[in-house]
Amino acid sequence: MPSHNDSTILLAILAVTGVAVFLQTVILFALYLAARKAVSAIETVSSEFRASALPVLQSSREVLERSKSVLNNVAPNVESGAKDFAEIAHNLRAQTGEVQGSITELIEKFRAQTARLDAMLSTSLDTVDRVTESVAGAVSGPVRQVSSLLAGFRAALKSLRR
Repeated sequence: MPSHNDSTILLAILAVTGVAVFLQTVILFALYLAARKAVSAIETVSSEFRASALPVLQSSREVLERSKSVLNNVAPNVESGAKDFAEIAHNLRAQTGEVQGSITELIEKFRAQTARLDAMLSTSLDTVDRVTESVAGAVSGPVRQVSSLLAGFRAALKSLRR
């Protein structure tokens, strides 16, 4: 029979699961903010680079080649970062599915235990009701007989006193 502690444990598990899902969402949001900040910083650096490097790039072919090599080195890192972010998002989706499955299973078990508890309480209350009726019937009959007998004695005593 599930006790109050089982309900508390189930609620605690649900709460921990909810907190875990919330923390994963917060982490994803933080990753999004960090990526957005990095993009903003890259855009700022890129703007400054263009403003200062355009005159030099126009006059020197060597600087142009160096810039191309820098961009070629940065591109794989950005691509790798995007792939890592996609993998993190995929893993988070998979874990969310697992958590959702666990929550569904816990809810089903909780419902089954609740139905079982309801049936047990109904049976117990029906039994208590029948026992109460039996005891009341067994006690009230003799009490009525004794009461009638006492009423008869009173009536006899009253008639003798007169």
